[in-house]
Amino acid sequence: MRISGGERPWVALALLFLAVCSLQTPLRAQSPDEAYAAHLASLREASFLEKESIAEAMIRAGHRGTQEVLTALLEDRLYFRTDDQRVLIVKSVEGNLPAYELIEPISLADAGTAPPEALTKIGSNNRLRRALRTSLARFGLENPDAAVRLAAVRDMLKDRDVAS
Repeated sequence: MRISGGERPWVALALLFLAVCSLQTPLRAQSPDEAYAAHLASLREASFLEKESIAEAMIRAGHRGTQEVLTALLEDRLYFRTDDQRVLIVKSVEGNLPAYELIEPISLADAGTAPPEALTKIGSNNRLRRALRTSLARFGLENPDAAVRLAAVRDMLKDRDVAS
């Protein structure tokens, strides 16, 4: 087969494309913890409507910290540290504490303490809280553990409304 002069630029372009593609590093799939960390990070600046979508994505992913994070968001206990932007769960915001006890949301391990002024709350509104209650109830009802399912039903009965 002979390549005519008009076809040479296309052949060169195709060879160049193949060469560049072969130099690219292969895509690496995100681990469940990396994907979960990305969801957490996106909660910091998301609108309330976007937070609903993020919560649904977190529930679909089924990470072990999902229930604790969404419960903390529902209860206004989900914060991020201002200096490093790290999302953290505050154990309790009750009282006039000099420092909040923190939980790392991926491992659910203790993450030390921080003064309230070093943290920024990840906000919610009534619509988001309603959606979170419904999502958390559904998450609990789909759990393979019977005790978790029973607790979800009890929580739904405590807060009976049209959505429940």
